[in-house]
Amino acid sequence: MSSNEDDFLDLLDRVVVNKHKNSRAPHKPLLLLLALGRVLNGRDRLVAYADIEKPLKMVLAEFGPPRKTIHPEQPFGHLRTDGLWEIPGDSNLPASSSGTLLVSGLREQSAKGGFPEHIFRLLQQSPKLARDAARLILEKHFPPTLHQGIQEACDLPAVREQFLRKSPKRDRAFRTDVLRAYGNCCAACGYDLRLNDVVFGIDAAHIKWHSQSGPDIVPNGLALCSLHHVALDSGALGLESYENGDVIRLVVSSKVAGGEAARRLRSLNGDPLRRPASVEYSPRKKYIEWHQNEVFRP
Repeated sequence: MSSNEDDFLDLLDRVVVNKHKNSRAPHKPLLLLLALGRVLNGRDRLVAYADIEKPLKMVLAEFGPPRKTIHPEQPFGHLRTDGLWEIPGDSNLPASSSGTLLVSGLREQSAKGGFPEHIFRLLQQSPKLARDAARLILEKHFPPTLHQGIQEACDLPAVREQFLRKSPKRDRAFRTDVLRAYGNCCAACGYDLRLNDVVFGIDAAHIKWHSQSGPDIVPNGLALCSLHHVALDSGALGLESYENGDVIRLVVSSKVAGGEAARRLRSLNGDPLRRPASVEYSPRKKYIEWHQNEVFRP
């Protein structure tokens, strides 16, 4: 890998995201993934804000934290400070007192943004670098259960190979410890399928995501079947603890829709979470609250 490629990946790794009060802010990462999709699909370096506003808003709504209002103009303007984005003529664009470019100005002046020329050329010359960049962003900011959906939404070719250069370190004992604590069955539905006494289709899910500094400890984990793991990470399934913390119940998003599968998921609403082997392994309130605020979609 050349020094220029290393420098680019270092810039990606240092992208500043606003984690005010432990909140999740994937706005810049999602814009970068959309931009990488454009490169890998042979599109122009610069894209008009009016053209990327809708797809950026859509991925923020689907993969960002649950918020009443979504502001795609924020990453479009603020990513400039990370050395990975430029908007020609930006000095003429109106901005708020906090420095956020105004939507009205971006639209009326047909503002365009994109990777700086030297980065764009580097990515054009090395599609592998663009794929590595996408993998780094996915691993750093999102759980694996969401990677495929994000890739499809950002028009990215499948990025299946693991990118190990700067991947967050994980505790290999986490899965074993979590599954053992829950008796090798799903804490939501009781699924416990085995083949030759080997458990399969059951994951150790993080309540507070590993990519958001969630620790690899059992009180931040749940044994879940693959379906309910995806439901937890996508915000379709959540947790709610009672005042005394003795009982934790499952909550299902009101936005869940569909046929029989949706009915089965909705039927879990209000059910108690299966208890782990010891009270010391029970999910901690701070991780449940993080998931309620940053992932679950009421």
